[in-house]
Amino acid sequence: SADEIVVTAPGQGNSGKRTTLQPSSQVSFAGTDELGVYTVQQNSKGKPLAEPERFAVNLFSREESDIKPRPELTFVGTESSQAASTAQRPLEIWPWVLLVGLLVLCVEWWVYNRGGRMRFRLPVFQRK
Repeated sequence: SADEIVVTAPGQGNSGKRTTLQPSSQVSFAGTDELGVYTVQQNSKGKPLAEPERFAVNLFSREESDIKPRPELTFVGTESSQAASTAQRPLEIWPWVLLVGLLVLCVEWWVYNRGGRMRFRLPVFQRK
């Protein structure tokens, strides 16, 4: 329902270059020559429709600025995916910890349901 879209380029304070676009079914904006955070404001009859939206531009690295999904990610300093698949996984101990906790809970329940009938007799010391 917006009748104008204002894109503000990065700048000191509010001094960034403003570009006004007239929306149709689809709007694209390619004037991202400056590095930094751009602000997009959608207006209807001169009043903002919502809070401004922002997007960032980084022209130093084409790969870093490319936001399309990739089938496989590679990280610097890591092994290749083939070498990583042959590496051993660490042993997970959480199932054993869970089992011990469940056993302790069962013993506690059993003692509670016996009504505390397990009485321990303490030796009686007599004074002379």
